[in-house]
Amino acid sequence: MTWKSELDTFWNTYRKEMASLGLGTALWQPSPPIDTNTGSYVYKQVEAGDVGFIHAGVFNRLFNIFLPEDHEWQQTFGVPHGFKPLKVPGRHHWTSAESFLKELAPLGGTLGPAPLHSESVKCHKVTLDVEGNSSIPIPAIQFKFSCTKQAGAALVLPHRAERYDTMRSKLMEKYMTDNWESWLDFTERLGMDVELQDLYLVTGCDRTDEWAMAAFRRSESEIAASATIIVPGAANVTAAFSCKWETTSSVLHNTGPYRPTSSTPTDDSSQRDKATLCNQTVFIRGYRMKKRKNWKGKQVAPVVIRASAGYDERDLGPGDDEGSAGCSSSTSSDEEDDTRQDIPDPKDVNLLDPVLDYILQSCPEADVAIAHDEDIYPYIMVSRGAAPHR
Repeated sequence: MTWKSELDTFWNTYRKEMASLGLGTALWQPSPPIDTNTGSYVYKQVEAGDVGFIHAGVFNRLFNIFLPEDHEWQQTFGVPHGFKPLKVPGRHHWTSAESFLKELAPLGGTLGPAPLHSESVKCHKVTLDVEGNSSIPIPAIQFKFSCTKQAGAALVLPHRAERYDTMRSKLMEKYMTDNWESWLDFTERLGMDVELQDLYLVTGCDRTDEWAMAAFRRSESEIAASATIIVPGAANVTAAFSCKWETTSSVLHNTGPYRPTSSTPTDDSSQRDKATLCNQTVFIRGYRMKKRKNWKGKQVAPVVIRASAGYDERDLGPGDDEGSAGCSSSTSSDEEDDTRQDIPDPKDVNLLDPVLDYILQSCPEADVAIAHDEDIYPYIMVSRGAAPHR
């Protein structure tokens, strides 16, 4: 699967290349945005139920579908007109938003500590355990990355990333299909340049405390784009995370977290406190939608593509029939205008765009489509010539 764009930003390159791992949408900036007036995070961390959009590699939360309108977390932008929080069957009372959301999306596993990278990138690991450079914490690990393809990406996790996913994704999917129009009206009232396909409903995420990443875009004059980073070894539990990338000119790197002054740790023990600092979101997973260019506001049931569906295995929503599913494309003049996707677009890439476009082309009577990040993996496998898992 390819995403058409000749004018890629580094954060788009990073997101596209990391998609092959099947972990969701990779964020170039895992730290929450910081309020320049107060110097503090706009919100603590990404949570299941967050509705927002990605801009310049940063996830910007608008509101959370599970929390009431008057909750403090909903006060940054407010909520859409007529907003009613999504009620979870069997849960009528909760003491705090954090405990409630943790129950909705419990810890389901970990990533790392290890480097993650795209298939186009090779990684060589070297353990440094000989004193000689006071700037290098011993023991330490050196990772050498090289990319001989046109593009690549790498993420280094010095400590594990915790994976959180909700078990209520179907409930959330229906809530999005019922309410997306009010969400669009909401962003329009806020004066935001946000389209339906930009909106993101988070169902899961991977959070860690520290990270380093690189995006490779090899120039024609280079044999390979390369990057090297040294991080404290696993045995060096007291070493603060401090690293320095050494890269060729066609590699852009990023290291974090970016902490507000008020939350900067003052000693090693607090720096290792995962409970308070594990709020750096390296991957998010969730739903996105898209409507046709000729949308007239007609109410239709969105076509839903399942994670297990292939090119010929779509589940049809209410109002669809087998005959319509067999249609491969629509011939409306608006769809002909979709050839403009070849024009370079510097906006944040939507990895689900090819999937959503395919749904709309295959079901010409459907004006809206919805898909989840998990749905893209079988298509990636097909593009590699491999059979997706059923």
